[in-house]
Amino acid sequence: MPVSCQNPLGLEGFAFVEFTAPDPDAQGRQLERLGFIETHRHPGQKVSLYRQGDIHFILNAEPFSHASDFATRHGPSACGMGFRVADAARAHRLALQHGATPVEGVYTPFGDDLLALQGVGGTLIYLIDDSQFSDDVLSGWVPLTNPPVRQVHGAGLTRIDHLTHDLPAGQMQVWADFYTRVFGFESQRYFEVDDRLMGVDSQTLIAPDGHIRIPLNESRNAFNATEAFLSAYGGEGIQHIALETRDIYATVEGLRARGVAFQAVPDPYYEMLDRRVPHHDEDVARMKADGILIDGNARRDGILLQVFTENTFGPVFFEIVQRKGGHAGFGGSNSQALMEAAGLDQMRKGLLRV
Repeated sequence: MPVSCQNPLGLEGFAFVEFTAPDPDAQGRQLERLGFIETHRHPGQKVSLYRQGDIHFILNAEPFSHASDFATRHGPSACGMGFRVADAARAHRLALQHGATPVEGVYTPFGDDLLALQGVGGTLIYLIDDSQFSDDVLSGWVPLTNPPVRQVHGAGLTRIDHLTHDLPAGQMQVWADFYTRVFGFESQRYFEVDDRLMGVDSQTLIAPDGHIRIPLNESRNAFNATEAFLSAYGGEGIQHIALETRDIYATVEGLRARGVAFQAVPDPYYEMLDRRVPHHDEDVARMKADGILIDGNARRDGILLQVFTENTFGPVFFEIVQRKGGHAGFGGSNSQALMEAAGLDQMRKGLLRV
């Protein structure tokens, strides 16, 4: 999407996500189980590029770098993300004019060419244009094969769908204002249930190009998944990265065969599907076997199929999604559906009485 009044920084989607790598061998194997392949390495640092579809993950094990400092505070985690822009220098200048904080004197894989902004919890937001990222390869990085790998099908994951921030109380509006003011994001709520019942308030920010989507979760009490992440991680940060597939059943079944573990779903969840998500034509038995969740209305706004891995890098995990019929939500009603299913499951097992 070119620069415009609606897209002043010329945003063009996610370029990559950067992870700290205190144990690069083990973390590399975890990415390989997810279907990624290491295709390039930095010419002078202990930094690797893993690819699948249009997804690019950077695993940074360079000592005395921003990533290593970040790992000291948070362990294995997501320490940065790249936004593709039409002109990085111009986008950086406009971002500073709108109140973003520049990153200076920080050792990263991009050296003196660094154009980055301070992001949530000390993460970096890199601004990347075609001078640094051409033909889906970071300029100057060394391919591991000859000829270089051009495309990785892997497990069928195609692109980054969204990237979620978990925040303590009082910070959701701070970061919503940041993304709106600096990048021109719009705030949209897709949750049909009030997540405050679960101790979490949520909203989603969508970039002008439509391809960068960042849900925000703000903790409202001490007894919710967001608060558990904040405690385990040591503050606010990137909680999970959602990856899109065109066939979630084949992807999940392939990932299970590779040894990827997914979060369990209570059996009663699948007994309520036809009432909660009308007009779907999914194979419920296969959904249940794969632990896949569903949300939406097939005739009105399409459906979302989603599944979550167990924690992969510290408390950070991955989500796999497939969107059908143009569904634009993020599975908000699944929160309450899972709570109801878990309660019914406990009652049946005699663990809960009412």
